[in-house]
Amino acid sequence: MDSFSPASLYSLCSAMIQHAASSTAEAQSILQSAPQSNQVASQIAALSASFHAASVQVTHLEHALQHAAAISVPMQSLLTENLTSCNSLAARLHKQMMRLHRENLKHVDARFVAAHLAALTAYQGLFQHLSQTLSIPQRDAQDSDLAGFSAQQLIQQAASASQAASQTTGILLDDKAAQGCCKPSTCSNLPHRPKNRDVPQDEPPPYAPTDPWSSDSHQVPTPPQTEAGPSSGFSLGRTLKAFEHSLMPKPDPFVNALCQAVTSGDIQQVTGLLSQGINIDGRGEGGKTPLQCAIVANQQHAADVLLSAGANYTSAGGWGGHGMPPMFQAAAAGRVGIAKLIMARGGVQATEKSIAGQPYLVDVVGSNNLDGVRFLLDHGASPNSSSISGRRVLVQAVRQSNPALVDLLIEYGAEVNTPDMTGSSILAVAADKEDLHMVRTLLDNGADVDGTTVCGVSVLVDAIARRRLDLARVLLDYGADGNMDDVLGRPIILTVVKNPGIRPGDKVDLVRRLLEKGASPNVKDTAWGTPALCFALESGTPDLVRLLLEHGADTDVVTSAGEPPLMCAVDKGKMAEARMLLEHGADADGANRQGKTPLMQAVVRQDVQLIKLLLEHGANVQAAGAVGMASFAGALRRPDILHLLGVGPGGTSAGAPPDYQT
Repeated sequence: MDSFSPASLYSLCSAMIQHAASSTAEAQSILQSAPQSNQVASQIAALSASFHAASVQVTHLEHALQHAAAISVPMQSLLTENLTSCNSLAARLHKQMMRLHRENLKHVDARFVAAHLAALTAYQGLFQHLSQTLSIPQRDAQDSDLAGFSAQQLIQQAASASQAASQTTGILLDDKAAQGCCKPSTCSNLPHRPKNRDVPQDEPPPYAPTDPWSSDSHQVPTPPQTEAGPSSGFSLGRTLKAFEHSLMPKPDPFVNALCQAVTSGDIQQVTGLLSQGINIDGRGEGGKTPLQCAIVANQQHAADVLLSAGANYTSAGGWGGHGMPPMFQAAAAGRVGIAKLIMARGGVQATEKSIAGQPYLVDVVGSNNLDGVRFLLDHGASPNSSSISGRRVLVQAVRQSNPALVDLLIEYGAEVNTPDMTGSSILAVAADKEDLHMVRTLLDNGADVDGTTVCGVSVLVDAIARRRLDLARVLLDYGADGNMDDVLGRPIILTVVKNPGIRPGDKVDLVRRLLEKGASPNVKDTAWGTPALCFALESGTPDLVRLLLEHGADTDVVTSAGEPPLMCAVDKGKMAEARMLLEHGADADGANRQGKTPLMQAVVRQDVQLIKLLLEHGANVQAAGAVGMASFAGALRRPDILHLLGVGPGGTSAGAPPDYQT
């Protein structure tokens, strides 16, 4: 993904659109002077119209690319492959159409036209589907959609049609004959083809709808034969019909009428149209069958009439990317009444899978419709079903941020601690979406609070590393282990203490929670061996020091350099922290590796208050070397410090200092 750039796809889209614009203009020029009754002219008009429609769909695809929140890796490959293939086909078609003029139209190869018309139609359907898929913000959801029956069917259709088109030789049946009809000596005398682009092109030839669910379909009228017709031994109508059987069906005006009656719930009109023999499984506008129209409009009575009349309800196929059988389409739309009607007729099971092996429950869960999911679960669908990529539907519901759906699946037996296909725990999936409500829902249902991320660290460790403090609090409230290390082996309590990005109040709160959940107050930095207590002293937050001390922090622990915490506090002039240390048992005479005591350091700092504090807690003047300290204090010309130390100018005792109890 990092190396992918959609810029190359934009270039392919632009090239395709340019080829279509040039070819359409060329076709218009030819058709202006061609006899309108000419069958070949109708073929060229149909091809030009399809070329233009494909370019419009590519424009929509380019817009979808520019606004896509994410483009999964399989989607990248699919777009690159099909846009490249379609652009090659468009370039070839443009080149071939530039060869045409009025005099060689009778030599047009209808097989070439039919093959390219079929390929352009297939790409239209595929690009429309991909544009819709690009609107899905999650990459894994895009992959799931691409793996569905509808997408796979469109991909296969485009590949087959493109291959068939590539196997045709050229737009003219006999290049030599075509060229011979216009000798070089006479070509220059031919009138220039008009370029008036305002003249509309001829309408494409009529088509007949096809029915992928039924072998009964309307017959395509055989087009009238022209002077060149029989010589080719080929019928465009039959060829288009053959291609249409494997491509997207076209709307039937009679089926449209039936769909409209179904949508409005006009049962009398529905039964009347059915009595006239209208194809009950035909496709209307938008590619929907009458039964699918009943599902969309939630017309249960109309659906019952259609089912009683023999509407196909077992085969997959739908509109807008829904490649599910009607019962699952009804469930996904929340039309449970219609779904029950279908199931009551037999022949379909809630456990059915797509041709790729993915349970249709996965698609219904993707719809977020609770009633539809409950219907399938009630009839035997497994709450532990997985997509073909291996993701359980419970994880899918979590990723969709639907806690009610999560509760429903768990109620029906979904394993709450099922991992994601990435290896992350389900709790990590919810945490990654920053959905605290979902996190609580999972924890309330028994999810492992110490579940790990894809990196192998606990969700709590990850939350602290990302400074997602609210999540960390929730996890600790639910019993997460506070005595955890991060991916580098550092205790997380130390991470909190050292982190300058965490506010003091939050830092104290988190450390308290971690200590209550088992964190040790005596952990040390792995690099330098510095105790947490010393980092707390450096933080400038006395409450943090008090918290560690109250939970048993060792006051006499030393750093790798041999410095005890009290020496650290004195060295930095931390009066409040030094008092806490002394009150919790710190040795007032605890020296560092060089033999310097806290009292000596306080004298060096000339900090009278710290000197008093240390003396009050039993610091031994002699342990620091009274004569040496007196000499040092005298050199500083600080008789007040000499007085506190009880050392006279000559190094003799001057009695106890004021306010100091001996």
